[in-house]
Formats: sequence, structure tokens, C-alpha cells
Amino acid sequence: MKIVTRTRYGLMFLLNAKEYAQMIGKKDKLNQAIKIIIFSITAAEAIANFEASEYLGNSMLKKFVQTGFRPKGNRQSKIFHKWIFLLEKVEVSQSKRENHLANLDEWIFIRNRLIHFDPYRHRKEKILQPKKYKIPGPGGKLYTSFKKIPMKTLKYGELHEINLTKARKCFHNIDSMIYDYFDAKNLWPPPSWANKHYGRRSPFKRKGGAWSVHMG
Repeated sequence: MKIVTRTRYGLMFLLNAKEYAQMIGKKDKLNQAIKIIIFSITAAEAIANFEASEYLGNSMLKKFVQTGFRPKGNRQSKIFHKWIFLLEKVEVSQSKRENHLANLDEWIFIRNRLIHFDPYRHRKEKILQPKKYKIPGPGGKLYTSFKKIPMKTLKYGELHEINLTKARKCFHNIDSMIYDYFDAKNLWPPPSWANKHYGRRSPFKRKGGAWSVHMG
């Protein structure tokens, strides 16, 4: 049985994300959604950095952690490129890779804006909303005019863009990607963690499944 002592730190964040994703009936749903997104993306990066140490030597691993091997001029996040590298390493199918990576950068972008919070971006602005209506003109023709109506509030910033539904989708996206990575690699976190986190989907509960174990 293969034993690797590395992934506990990232797995802890994934458990935290799941805990908040499964909570029902909390009054402060925005606070809950923020925690789900931050823990999910933090887990994705921490696990990626640890997993890469199995494939890379020290100098390349340092570059991977710092840049994710992101090509120069590429605007996608380094975490996104880290998971491209890992999913290709264990040969996750192209269809699954595309599905997992489709919205990953969107979640990472939101997490980054929450972490590096900009008060100016997060604001409300009241404006007069112009309303179109037709008025008769010379020769019986109708002309468009505008009338000012009561104030309309515009909201800006990431706190107005996220909700619990989106946050849970983020967690399930990340969680499914990490599951498929371990499944393709056939090298899993320890049974105590896998059984708790994945339940019936844990490889240690699947009948006839062959597996190796990450210990950490």
C-alpha cells in the first residue's frame, strides 16, 4: 500500500467548505456563502501545491507554487493552470477536465476579490431612472420623450454578486474536481477522512474497488 504524508492541510479546508455548504436555515446567508467560496478555493490551491510535489523537483515546484506554470500574458489564474497540470498528469478525461475547469476561474476571481476587498468597488449608488414615453408632435407624429421617475439603487461589488446558491455550486465544482483527480490517480486520502467527506462515494466503501492511500 502506497503511503504519502502530505495533503491534510488542504483537505481540512475542503471539510470546512462542505460544513458551510450543508448548513440549512442560517440567517446570515451572505456570511455563509463567503465562507463556502473562500474555503473551497483555498482547498483547491493548497491541495494542488501539495500534489504537485509528487511530480516536480524543488526548483520546478517553487515555480509551480508561485506561477502555476501560467504562460506569459495569459489572464487566467495560476490556480486554474495548476489544476490543468494536475488533471492532465493523472489523465482525467478531456470531457471531465473541461467540465471541472469551465467555471473555476470565475470562482477564483470572486474569492480573490473577497480576500483583497476594495471598499470603493462595493458601494450603492442612487440614480434617477429615465422613462421613455411617446408624445404627439407636428403632423400627428409620435416622438419619444423622457420623464424622470423615483430614484433607482444600483449595487456594485462582489458582495452583491454572490448568494448561497452560487456558493454551493462553487463548492460542488471544486469538490467534484478533487474527487475525480484522486479517482484517476487511484491514490486517496486516509479512510477516516474519505469516508467522512465522501460518504458512500468513498473508495473505501465502494465494493470491489482497488485503491492506495494518502496518509497525513
